[in-house]
Amino acid sequence: ARAMTFLIADGVLPDHEGRGYVLRRIMRRAIRYGRKAGAKGPFLAAVCDAVIDEMSPIYAELAEHRDVIERVVGLEEERFGETLDRGLALFAEAAEAARAAGNDTIPGEVVFRLYDTFGFPVDLTALLAREEGLQIDQAGFDECMQQQRERARAARKDTSTGDTSFSELPKTRFTGYDLLEDRGHVIAVEPRGEDSYAIVLDKTPFYAESGGQVADRGTLRWGDHHLTVEDVQKQGDVYVHLARGEQAPPSEAEVQAVVDPWWRTHTMAHHTSTHLLQAALREVLGTHVRQSGSLVEPKRLRFDFSHFAALAPEEQQAIEDIVNEKIRADLAVQTREMPYDEAVASGAMAFFGDKYGATVRVVDIGGWSIELCGGTHVRRTGEIGVFVIDSEASVSAGVRRVEAVTADIALERVRGLEQQLNTIAERLGVPRRDLIRRIDHLLEQVDATERELQRLRQKAAGNLADQLADHLEKIGDIELVAGCVPDGDINALRTLTDQVRNAAPDAIVFLISKAERPALFLSAPDQLAERLPAGQLLREAAAAMGARGGGKATSAQGGGGDPERADAAIEALRTAIQSRI
Repeated sequence: ARAMTFLIADGVLPDHEGRGYVLRRIMRRAIRYGRKAGAKGPFLAAVCDAVIDEMSPIYAELAEHRDVIERVVGLEEERFGETLDRGLALFAEAAEAARAAGNDTIPGEVVFRLYDTFGFPVDLTALLAREEGLQIDQAGFDECMQQQRERARAARKDTSTGDTSFSELPKTRFTGYDLLEDRGHVIAVEPRGEDSYAIVLDKTPFYAESGGQVADRGTLRWGDHHLTVEDVQKQGDVYVHLARGEQAPPSEAEVQAVVDPWWRTHTMAHHTSTHLLQAALREVLGTHVRQSGSLVEPKRLRFDFSHFAALAPEEQQAIEDIVNEKIRADLAVQTREMPYDEAVASGAMAFFGDKYGATVRVVDIGGWSIELCGGTHVRRTGEIGVFVIDSEASVSAGVRRVEAVTADIALERVRGLEQQLNTIAERLGVPRRDLIRRIDHLLEQVDATERELQRLRQKAAGNLADQLADHLEKIGDIELVAGCVPDGDINALRTLTDQVRNAAPDAIVFLISKAERPALFLSAPDQLAERLPAGQLLREAAAAMGARGGGKATSAQGGGGDPERADAAIEALRTAIQSRI
């Protein structure tokens, strides 16, 4: 509990790797110990509360982060609790099978399934095995993990730069931080299908896809010829331009490399906004927020971050306001290269587990946001114009995603929303200022109509139930009410059956909905359940119309088959009852 409390207060959240995975392993072992000790419901948050009460006089940050700690622990316990029992059942089956086979080892495939499907850390499974006098097949687990990694690697393998390796070529000199147009010499050319080429230059202003920022677009020109650059990928320190056109430049030719200014300008606006967004998230939500992934394109940004709950509307509004405030402040965006240790000492944001070289590039936005970043950025935040959050959603447990737009893309988005409002107002025949009042009025009308419809349905169902009960028949000493209704699902048949039973409490009730896909429901009173079990009766009746079903002794349901053979199903039920009396 102390480990969890201090780690979460220090900004660590449960994750599938790094410090977050260490925390998750501690928490999941604790959850299992608590369950073993007899805890019937969530208990970890209460234990962590005790740690906070005991130690916050010395470590004040624990009390400051109490709400975050409680929510993170509660959510993790809830998530793991949902699969813990099923995982323990699988382990018990594997342990029993191992003993039956005279074996003392839990197979690697089972250990991997517990890890991959039920979230059991390997050391937890090993602990369970030791408690049972068993061991785990670590080598088998490792082999399963390796196979999974190879499948994942094959699925995400980037073939955009082809099979040829250019990584042994001299390092490409990137001049795009300062230039959108530059001249470079062709180092290598490789055809890639019809009118498509991979080209390496000695220097280039084209940014290669990296760090979540997409590659630049533009053209390569020489003489009267040109190629359209559709992507730029890195192979080591070599930039590979993937271009399309009628012919490739000759080897060692000098070409004019021209980046599309619209593409770069809008990409930079979204990238700088990503830095502002991260700083705003940390200010509003807490310092536990850290980047978990990003995508920066000319028309949008996508930012994934560690957090344990959906953003409340007021939180989203506060974040958006802060970013726009920094944009209006027209803060200077300065970049400089320095040794990693010096950059961190200066306050630059660097995250545990991320890889950095000895020399790093620091992006400083007015002293408010300082991050290590190799991407391209605007000169001043005022160039961004405006920032609008488009959506916020969950990506996975403990990871949220914000998508946003800036500059004239945001203006286009707002104009689109304005047009939608105008269209809605026009269709409802009211001014825009009266839209909410009009919609509220329509919703009230819909509610009133639905209530009246429900009343009429209940009345119709009551009438239908009475009609069905009027056709009660006797087979020996057994009362039976059987009939068809024109439409309805299982729930409707169940409700109708209850109404029929009010009039015929001792009867077997069998109803068939003659919908496109028929539904069947059969109910037997308690005193007949042992003698005439509903599940068995329904199976025999359903078979006569090509349907399937089953259930308990007092109620059963089914579906499918030919609705035109419903009468045959009722006759089959009569025969089944007759054979048992």
